[in-house]
Amino acid sequence: MIISNGIMDQKPKNVNKFWMLYRDAVIGSGILEKTAEWYVNWAQRFALSMKGKKLRSRSSKDINTFLSRL
Repeated sequence: MIISNGIMDQKPKNVNKFWMLYRDAVIGSGILEKTAEWYVNWAQRFALSMKGKKLRSRSSKDINTFLSRL
């Protein structure tokens, strides 16, 4: 299940569609549906972790910073 009070609840339909397409891509790569939900959850948390910085502009350093704070 998509996280509540997360990005899906705060953004317009096009963002909801993004996360659904992301989930479908994860499943399409061979990940089980239940596990794909986990991938979406953590990707959403990463997306929310740096307000004001677009997801497209994130770097590997941003990912490492996010993971080190977990």
